[in-house]
Amino acid sequence: MRFRLACLFPVLLVSLAVSACHSSGHSAKSADGAAGRGGAGAVAFDGAATGSTGGISGAAAGGNATGGNSTTGGVSSPGGAGAAGGSFEAGDGAVAMTPLEACQAVTKVRAERGSMCLGGSAQTYLDYANLCPDSYFDADSNRTVANVTACLGPLAAQTCTDIRLGLIPSCLVNGRRPAAASCSHSAQCQSGMCISTNQQCPTCKAGGLPVGSACTDSSDCQNGSFCHFTTRTCTDGNAIAHAAQGQPCDLSATPVVGCQGDLLCLTASYSSTAGTCTAPPGVGQPCADGVCAAGTICVGMDIVNGAFCALIGACGTTGLQCDPAFFCDTSNGGYACSPRATVGQSCGVLGSGEMTYCYLAYCELSTWTCVAPGALREACDPDHPCAASLSCIAGTCQPSATANCPADGGTG
Repeated sequence: MRFRLACLFPVLLVSLAVSACHSSGHSAKSADGAAGRGGAGAVAFDGAATGSTGGISGAAAGGNATGGNSTTGGVSSPGGAGAAGGSFEAGDGAVAMTPLEACQAVTKVRAERGSMCLGGSAQTYLDYANLCPDSYFDADSNRTVANVTACLGPLAAQTCTDIRLGLIPSCLVNGRRPAAASCSHSAQCQSGMCISTNQQCPTCKAGGLPVGSACTDSSDCQNGSFCHFTTRTCTDGNAIAHAAQGQPCDLSATPVVGCQGDLLCLTASYSSTAGTCTAPPGVGQPCADGVCAAGTICVGMDIVNGAFCALIGACGTTGLQCDPAFFCDTSNGGYACSPRATVGQSCGVLGSGEMTYCYLAYCELSTWTCVAPGALREACDPDHPCAASLSCIAGTCQPSATANCPADGGTG
């Protein structure tokens, strides 16, 4: 694979920061790698603003078997729709959804496409659903259940080329807060980007530039367009051509020639921008880009051995990894992916001496049972932690990055 790995998994995605990488923040919607190349960067994604510039450090899939703070990721589903409340008709014959359901649905679609096109486990992306429904329907957002659910189809239909270029469908509308206004979520901002730098409370990034404007990366451009790698101008996404497998491609060409569906534009060398539309690599094939075919995962990503695609569901000393819902079980003297316990099941060190880990839950020591972590605005304490992307502040689960900032990001 010949794309540069700029800010990829697990340092991935949230349209709340700039394009640099950092262990504690989020990455931008720009998929711009090296200048002039169709480099892999980060797909846009809505969540809570960060405490610093850059990428998100993905939560571990397994729960904390010793209690205390959970490292568990995952989507929690509180009983109601939170502050947004109520039930709304999705329109056009779609099934009615609550704000919570609509937010979780679009998060799931974007997680699946991000995982497919940028690599890594979808669970890290899905962790942002813990911020629902606020992340989509907070104050000064222009998003409604109707326009969000209407955008599910276009989001699911995005090609890997679109995602790597940082293109967001125009149907995913942005908010009302201007540049430099305080914010809690990207959906509140006119630019669609709520960012934080140097541990400061987040503000809306300048952006939303029309087609033809000069740009640095795709986060500068209005939805439906992207920042061209060579011309550095906001370019209409409809101008992208999508070639079939085996056909030539060039993400720096004018017009851009990308690839259909999940095909990747692979070049012969880093010095070249022209390549060929190729299916994601399979078992045993190199994956320097971090992306593998469905059912496989990129492992062994180090300088000495390189990276290769392996089947999900195998583990051992060669760097093979289990799916997040499983753990590498060595109790029988070998290596095997065994399922993690789920909410309500036993966990911890069992009578056999085996360690049983939780999935999307934490192990409560008083009962040795997997318990769901706290959802947004639910009660919490040191023994009852919050879900991924949330922190326990003053006894309540709040968005981690904005927990010590003005409620709702202020009014701008």
